[in-house]
Amino acid sequence: MNYTTNLINGSFEPENAGKILFALINSKINYHNLETLTVRVQQGLNDEKSLKRIEELNNSQVEIMKILEEAKRNNKLLKVSSTITIEYE
Repeated sequence: MNYTTNLINGSFEPENAGKILFALINSKINYHNLETLTVRVQQGLNDEKSLKRIEELNNSQVEIMKILEEAKRNNKLLKVSSTITIEYE
């Protein structure tokens, strides 16, 4: 099984691009925070994989913010695209 879909595909004002991108990233951060809490409660351990992913996502937010600020300063639109691929392992 292999399925691909375009999740995001368009040109956006920096403010709208930020809303879309940060909503996705925050959703992923919330997911990993919940995973971390679940592992801590159930096993008394830190979920290192989720903690690492949260750090990566936070770093992505910082980089995206820089891009958004630059685009806004230069009165530029941002083309944003994201493809989701689902397949069996």
